[in-house]
Amino acid sequence: PQGEQAIRNARFQGLQATGPALYLNAVTGQPWPAGDREMALQLAEMHTGLKRGSVEEISLVTRFGGDYDFRNKRLPVWKLVYGAPVNESIFIDTASGMLVDRIAHSARPEIWSFSMLHKWNFLGVAGRNIQNGVMCLAVMLMLLTAFLGLRSRRR
Repeated sequence: PQGEQAIRNARFQGLQATGPALYLNAVTGQPWPAGDREMALQLAEMHTGLKRGSVEEISLVTRFGGDYDFRNKRLPVWKLVYGAPVNESIFIDTASGMLVDRIAHSARPEIWSFSMLHKWNFLGVAGRNIQNGVMCLAVMLMLLTAFLGLRSRRR
């Protein structure tokens, strides 16, 4: 991306401002054409000990969402989904070579409920302004209730 606004937009889309990674063969010094996806598969094998044949799905995650939330603070990452008997998803940051997160498929309902209920993301379909307005109203109602409760206690 070129320009301040384009770089800012790229950052919020989970893209590197400097462009995609360029991998070089350590022996020849030539560019390694396999790229980021292949690096994610190799790192996953190294971190999990599982062969790439166990991977059912691989995708690049560029935004925080239901499966991968902001607590991990890394974007972009690669999501690799493993089927039975492992039944989990892992997230690999190819920029650092780290295994960022492991999520068992059995934990998905808990993650979903936290995202939707605790973080009020179910209001996201109405738009960010509506979501913020409802949350402010809820906080004001809680403060009013607390005030009235403390006031009635004095009597």
